[in-house]
Amino acid sequence: MSFKLFFSVLLSGMVFFTFGCQQQENNQSVETEINETGEPSEEELRKFVQAVQLLQPMGMMAQQQMIAAVEDAGMTPQRFTEIMNAKQMGDDSIEVSPSEQELYESAETALNGIQDEIQAEMEKALEEMGFSMERYEEIMMMVNMDEELLEKVQGMLMEASEMEE
Repeated sequence: MSFKLFFSVLLSGMVFFTFGCQQQENNQSVETEINETGEPSEEELRKFVQAVQLLQPMGMMAQQQMIAAVEDAGMTPQRFTEIMNAKQMGDDSIEVSPSEQELYESAETALNGIQDEIQAEMEKALEEMGFSMERYEEIMMMVNMDEELLEKVQGMLMEASEMEE
């Protein structure tokens, strides 16, 4: 996952990750049963929901660390994001002073370190569940692009959070 995508996902919130946190150890490998359309099987969706619940606290912690790093560098998260988006889009119309550019670069360096650390932790957690980061991201993209699949996963998350109460 690229730094910019990772950061923007974290700062924009965790779409449907607002359900209860549950950390489960599951060392069983997920059989990646994919139907002809590439969509995940029911078993893979169950494992995906478990992975979401496991990764949610990591993502929230990363978001807090990244916001703190940006603020520690002397910028607001909003301004950092504004500059980052402009750079990403090749938008030269945004004015950035030399001192602000230094703050931005300092924050970006700190964020790269945080991102590397969190990504390694997430990949390790996913591997222990039998997922690759790539497959997790594929399913995440499918869920975000397919309203029906999103509703199904949200229902599974609610069901799982009710079971832990």
